[in-house]
Amino acid sequence: MVARRAEKNMDGRLEFLEKDIRELKLDDGELRSDIGELKGVVGQLSEDIGAMREYMKELTGWMRSGGMANPPAEQARASTSSGEEGGSATMAVNNSGNGPTPNGWDTWFYRMEIPLFNGEDPHGWLFQLERYFHIQYVDEAERVVASVIRLEGKVLNWFRWLESRSGSISWPFFKESVMQRLCSSQTGNHYEALIALQQDSTVAEFREKFELLLAPFREADKEFLIGAFSNGLAKEVKAEVHMVRPTSLVQLMDLTQKIEEKNWALERPQVLRTTRSKTSGDWVGNFRQGTSFG
Repeated sequence: MVARRAEKNMDGRLEFLEKDIRELKLDDGELRSDIGELKGVVGQLSEDIGAMREYMKELTGWMRSGGMANPPAEQARASTSSGEEGGSATMAVNNSGNGPTPNGWDTWFYRMEIPLFNGEDPHGWLFQLERYFHIQYVDEAERVVASVIRLEGKVLNWFRWLESRSGSISWPFFKESVMQRLCSSQTGNHYEALIALQQDSTVAEFREKFELLLAPFREADKEFLIGAFSNGLAKEVKAEVHMVRPTSLVQLMDLTQKIEEKNWALERPQVLRTTRSKTSGDWVGNFRQGTSFG
């Protein structure tokens, strides 16, 4: 009887063992399937990375050549989709007759938008336009049309008047007109703002504000710019600058940041000692008054 019970227990254990083995086989089959799918994803990802590397090589070569030839995205479209039309409203128009670039690594060229313009900072706006049109390979004949779409407010009203008076407007004439209309009245304000600018925080923030005001002054006298920057510095920085007398604006800007970093390094131990002394004094005073802590 004992032998029968042992045999029965053994059969039960074998049955459970066989069940576990079947489940393991099923799990192994699913795992192999998942691994196969994962290999496929990794393979596709490797192909995409390879395509991106090839494109970046072409793009680097194009940029080093000075952008004289069509960018790689333009060349790819010219060879594969030379009759297509259409595209996003934010995409610059060009006369190649090609439609928008297909989805892929070259689409990043066409995700940029022409900035809106309401009359503020005409130098900066025209600078951005020139960069945008160069990268997008937009012909001069179409640059005015693309730019006018982004005008707003009083500047748009001014352009309507200019167009009614001048008729056809070329790109050089458009840029010259914008400069004459909007920059001549702002030059005095820019000079005043540049001279009046004062450091009220860090040198880095002061430098950033100064550089924003520098855009209209491409031909400004070097000594004037050095003097304007020095005049706006905090006293403790200005005093050390006068002892060195840098010969260029960039040298002056770099020097002031190094001076400020040195001053911070010297002041830090003093601040820590003052803080510790104050904390210790407060603790002793509270202790003498019988104040409990915590």
